[in-house]
Amino acid sequence: MGNHHSNIPLLTTLYFVQGLPYGIQARFLPIYLRAKNVSLTNLGFIKLLLLPWLLKIVWAPFLDRYSSKRTWLLVSMVGLMLASFAGASIDEEHFVSLCVVIFFMNFFASTQDIAVDGIAVRILSGDELGKGNTAQVVGYKLGAIVGGGGLVWLSDYVAWHHLFLVLTVTYLSTIVLVCQLPQLRPAHLKKYNSNRNHPEVPNKSERNHETTRNGYIQTTHEQGHKEMSANKLTGADDRKDGGVDKNTIYRDGGKERREEGRDWWMLEVLRSPGTRWMMVYCLLYKLGEQGAVGMFPLYLVDQGVPKGAVGVWTGVVGQ
Repeated sequence: MGNHHSNIPLLTTLYFVQGLPYGIQARFLPIYLRAKNVSLTNLGFIKLLLLPWLLKIVWAPFLDRYSSKRTWLLVSMVGLMLASFAGASIDEEHFVSLCVVIFFMNFFASTQDIAVDGIAVRILSGDELGKGNTAQVVGYKLGAIVGGGGLVWLSDYVAWHHLFLVLTVTYLSTIVLVCQLPQLRPAHLKKYNSNRNHPEVPNKSERNHETTRNGYIQTTHEQGHKEMSANKLTGADDRKDGGVDKNTIYRDGGKERREEGRDWWMLEVLRSPGTRWMMVYCLLYKLGEQGAVGMFPLYLVDQGVPKGAVGVWTGVVGQ
C-alpha cells in the first residue's frame, strides 16, 4: 500500500481534533466558569456529560454494520463543527444551553473515536501499528492540552464567541483534509480490505518469528488465535493448536480443569494471579487522582490566581 509515510500524520491530526472536546470539558470549562462564579455543584454536573464515551459501545455495532468508517468520520466531524458553531452562538452564562452543546460535542467525539480506530486498523500495516498507537496517544493528548489549558490561557485575550469560532474553523479544515486525502477514499479502503482478506499463510518458523515483531511479545491467548487461524487456512484440525488438543485436561492443585479454546478473553485475564487486586488498586488510585486533579485548579481560582496562569500550569505544564 502506498503513501505509508502520510498515515501517521493523518491519524495524529484526527486524534488531535478528537481530543479537543475532552480538554474543553475537563480543563477549560471548569476553570473558565469558576472564574465566572459558577457553583461547584454545577461544575460537578458537567462531568455527567461524558456519558456518551461510556455508552458508545451501544451504537458502535450500528456504525460497523451501516455505511463506511469514512462516512461516519465525516458525519462526526460535521457534528463537531456544528456544535462548536452553536457554542459560539450562545452566551457562557446560559448554563443549560452550554451543557447541551458540550453533550453533543462528546457524542460526536466518541463517534469519531469509533470511526478513526476503524480507519487506523484498515490503513496501517503491521510494521506501522506501534507508530499508530503513538499517534493515537500523542495526538489525543495534544488535543486535550490545547482544548484545555491552551484555551484557558487564550481566553484572557480572545472572547468566548471567538474561541468557539476558532474551533469551528478547525473542524471545517479537518473535514476538507479528510475529503482530499487519497488513503481515505472508498476505493482505496476497499482495495486494502481485499488485500487483508486474502493474506498469505506463514509457515511455522515465520509464525514463531512474529512473537517478537513490532516490539512486543504476544500473549499465549494471541498466539493461540494466530495458530488456530493458520490451521484453518491450511486445512489442519481446528481442535489442534500447535499440536496441543484444546480439550486436554490439566491438573492444578489436585483439581482437574479443562482448557477450553472458546474461553472469553476477559475470563483469562481475571484468572491471572493478582489481577483482581490490581484492578481494585487502579480504581482507587484513579478516583483519588481525578478528585485531586479536578479540584486543585478550582482551588487556585478561588484563591485569586489568574485563570490564564492556572490554565497554563495545570492544563499545559502539568500534563
